[in-house]
Amino acid sequence: MLEIGPEVMLCLAEGVIIRSLSETDQYYAFNTITGDHFSLNDTAFWVLDTLGKPTGLAELELAYVETFGVNRTMGVKHLREVIALSLENALIKEVTL
Repeated sequence: MLEIGPEVMLCLAEGVIIRSLSETDQYYAFNTITGDHFSLNDTAFWVLDTLGKPTGLAELELAYVETFGVNRTMGVKHLREVIALSLENALIKEVTL
């Protein structure tokens, strides 16, 4: 489980581009620096799209639960899994403002 506090700010890592092919409901993330590419589901795409600008974890959790209409406990759990995988794969980074 992700061990970062709610005051942490996150944003897309440098060189990461996300794309939506809305006509086919397919979503992708590309790291233009490493050449890595990832297929995304709609919730992972939403998270990365939201992190196009620095966003606090607490704010992101609230928006995720409201956007997807999920139970807060399960929503936060799923969101933190997406964040942990995104951090591991250098798609997002922690920032200080």
